[in-house]
Amino acid sequence: MSKEQTLMIVGLSLGLFFVLLVFCFVVFFKINYLRKWNQQEKLGKQAEIKINEILNNWAKRHNFFFIFSNLFKYGDRQLFEVDGVLLTDKAVIIVEIKSINGIIKGNASDKKLLKILGKRKYPITNPVYQNDKHIYHIDKMLNGRFPILSLIIFSNRVEKLEIENNLNHVVIITESQIEQELHNLNSQLDVKLDSQMLLNIKNSFEKHITQEKKDYLTLKAFSNEK
Repeated sequence: MSKEQTLMIVGLSLGLFFVLLVFCFVVFFKINYLRKWNQQEKLGKQAEIKINEILNNWAKRHNFFFIFSNLFKYGDRQLFEVDGVLLTDKAVIIVEIKSINGIIKGNASDKKLLKILGKRKYPITNPVYQNDKHIYHIDKMLNGRFPILSLIIFSNRVEKLEIENNLNHVVIITESQIEQELHNLNSQLDVKLDSQMLLNIKNSFEKHITQEKKDYLTLKAFSNEK
């Protein structure tokens, strides 16, 4: 075998080795990313279930209604998903639940907030902005003629909330503050909705719930395009 052939074989072998090494690194980081993403999804789902149960129990104790997380459809295939809807005689309360660790900081009217972990900062979607889009859809879907509040609940994973310039229709709390805040709202606000109106609103919400798989796939595809 000539010297040139030997060098060629060595070069090809080294090239193949580095390609394989890069491939292994890519696979490793991909698997690690998916593992963390699945863990975050699991924590988020657990928080949603736990907080929804707290809200549902509170609603039952006060003879109100709670609608669990659902996908809704109205009009020309308009789709949106909410974490929960609390129907009280004071207002219709649209719930957005977040299970995020660290310090959450920013302006309530901005589209993004910051999640701070030590010295690292990560932009996250502002749940106030997110829930306001849900409220927009609900107003269109039900031709809203009733007061609506936005309730943003962070699970107890959050270290601290530093959200400034909150909006009048928005309440931002942690999981441990739910009972006290609902007590405050229930005692401070005027009665706006009688029992029949509440039942009608509940029925209207439930009429627009969709459980069709194609609707979930459509919403997921649309969300991925954003």
